[in-house]
Amino acid sequence: MEKPFNTYWRANLKYLSILLSIWFLVSFGFGILFVDFMNQFQIGGFKLGFWFAQQGSIYVFVVLIFLCVFLMNRLDDKTSGDWWFGVSPEGFGTLAMCANILGAILISYRTPAPPKAVQLMVDEIRKP
Repeated sequence: MEKPFNTYWRANLKYLSILLSIWFLVSFGFGILFVDFMNQFQIGGFKLGFWFAQQGSIYVFVVLIFLCVFLMNRLDDKTSGDWWFGVSPEGFGTLAMCANILGAILISYRTPAPPKAVQLMVDEIRKP
């Protein structure tokens, strides 16, 4: 029998792979790779390849965000009974992220400042 977390992550990765593939096809494929073919057609007086490169990929990306939210919420509803202590996998990720940030802050206070020469070099690099 497959573990509930494996089922959740398999479905999660399947959704993300499909959505990212669509995003890649629309943004990179229609806007760059297939632009010559797409430019045979027009939308709103503009060549379709140009439209996808400038507007269409952004519209599709926004739609994909809402679709991702819908799919993830539906997946969460299906698998919420299998979570550890009632915390979703994203919740554990959020807790780990907060612990990571706290650890980075504590380590930065415990380590000495870089030498003055390194600080000056970084300041020079930051100047345009």
